[in-house]
Amino acid sequence: MSNMETDIPSKESASIHPTLLTLKYLSTCEPRPVKSKQTAPDIRAAKLANYSLFWAGVALAVLASLAGWHRYISPLHTVLANLALTLAALTAALVLVAFSAPIVASAINLFWWKKINFKNLSDDIQHESSLAAELTKVSVQPPHPCSVCGAEG
Repeated sequence: MSNMETDIPSKESASIHPTLLTLKYLSTCEPRPVKSKQTAPDIRAAKLANYSLFWAGVALAVLASLAGWHRYISPLHTVLANLALTLAALTAALVLVAFSAPIVASAINLFWWKKINFKNLSDDIQHESSLAAELTKVSVQPPHPCSVCGAEG
């Protein structure tokens, strides 16, 4: 550490102390998380997409094992071959659902854009008002600048 960092603050730097405390508090303030701005259709679409991709992966794994069985062990029975074709179609359909669900949710949100934007704006204002209220609690009285009377801050 240098001498400047360990020196006792002078009267001039002591008057800056409340400003530094305010800046320290402001550096800890965070905006509202993006997740809190998601709408119900967005949340449902994300869940549907995740479940669809999971089940598409399961169907693809079963399909790959059936293909391996057919190729390396013995040809599949007709029922199993039809099951493999059904699984291939199901995998493609599930992936299509997973990719189209967020697009459909966005299209639904287009009908309610005014309501959604107003809610997000009012929530942001409430969040920032609460941060400002906390800032007024954090503010500290500056030390007494008078060295003549001997009063302490």
